Amino acid sequence: MTTTFEKLRALCDEPDPKKWPQNNWISEDTWKIVRNMTMLWTLVHLMLAGRRSMKRAIGLPYIANDCRERTKRVGKSNKAKLAKGDAQEAFHHLKGWYRDTSETEARPCKQMMERQTEERVELYRKRVSPRAPIPINITPVNILDSTPSDAKIRATVKKSTNGRAGGASKMRAKHLKTWLAGMEREEDPEHGEEGAGNIWKQLVKLVQAIWDTGEVPTPLRWVIVV
Repeated sequence: MTTTFEKLRALCDEPDPKKWPQNNWISEDTWKIVRNMTMLWTLVHLMLAGRRSMKRAIGLPYIANDCRERTKRVGKSNKAKLAKGDAQEAFHHLKGWYRDTSETEARPCKQMMERQTEERVELYRKRVSPRAPIPINITPVNILDSTPSDAKIRATVKKSTNGRAGGASKMRAKHLKTWLAGMEREEDPEHGEEGAGNIWKQLVKLVQAIWDTGEVPTPLRWVIVV
């Protein structure tokens, strides 16, 4: 189960910063300046005396212009969403823009997440009540607790909202939807693409295994406290 999860998580890695969604607002001219600045800093060991003035003179004007253009695009997109009555989606995009343009703390390391997870496992573990149980004054209702079918998982993925953080698993809604799209291409009766749905099948297998066994891969139990 953990092996399957690690394979899926590896597919979510995006090592090239230029391909990160949060960096798609940066123009190619700015990336060229960043590369040139990086090479220069490496060759001259940053030359501490002139580093700050160099950044102001070369890099910041380009980045500032990109920031203004990005803000205009976000504002225009949100106005269109609000005009359509989709206030919730507009709010999510606004939060994402604010998060990416604001100062953020460094991401927690693996050891910190493991320690926090252990603390919460201990905090919420099942214990024997020292007193009488809380009385139930309503009629119990049967809740469907069967293993989710492929169709149920598909419906849930299609309803998921884009733009959310992937958390410790790195899996975002866009990844799940891309894998589902591959499965649908494979199932196409006219232009079936063999093997396109393999990743989706692994995901379904993982979700159903977690449901059936009650065991969750360790990285999925990591929590990030803000």
